[in-house]
Amino acid sequence: FIVRALAARGPVMRQPPALDVLAFVETADQAEAFASTLEGCAEQKCRAALCDIQSQHLLRAGTFRMTLVFSGLQQLEERLRIEAAAFAACTRLSTPSCAYIPHELCGAICEDMQFAEVSSFNLQVGHRLGAASPTTASSLAALAADALEASAGLFSSLKLAHLLVPNEDSHMRRMVLQAADYHSEANRPRHRFSVTEVALDVCIPSE
Repeated sequence: FIVRALAARGPVMRQPPALDVLAFVETADQAEAFASTLEGCAEQKCRAALCDIQSQHLLRAGTFRMTLVFSGLQQLEERLRIEAAAFAACTRLSTPSCAYIPHELCGAICEDMQFAEVSSFNLQVGHRLGAASPTTASSLAALAADALEASAGLFSSLKLAHLLVPNEDSHMRRMVLQAADYHSEANRPRHRFSVTEVALDVCIPSE
């Protein structure tokens, strides 16, 4: 629900969380691969594109904050695994934690309510359409448009340096990349972020 907004309403979050890297995933295996690679980076057991990005941020600013974004089309068990991997990446494997409280929702009483911290982004694709999975060309197009809008709304709300996407092609991945292209075209260079495709099954052991 955090990332849902019409373009006319502007950015979804007035006070965006500090975030260096956002990784798009579609499966729990992809999410856990990102978390596992971060583990390898932290223990200096792995050489990968993500490790290079992490070390650059730590050297330059002393911080590295990363979490995951997913479509929300996943089944419950899959979604819970993705959220668990995102929580690990955002809290235990980020420096400092990137988890935040969405004050736009609870305002001044957030602390009193003990409002849960957000550590991942669910695009909730198809939620308002009542769609679980596309079965026709028209339903697929509707989901694509919904994913494009949700991704664009999130990107316009975050202060982001890098977007990572798996190198495995998919319909949702194409919509996320299209939203990133639109964001780049609509913003000045200092508000843009880089996009990197990564092979999640490649982690070269450090010597």
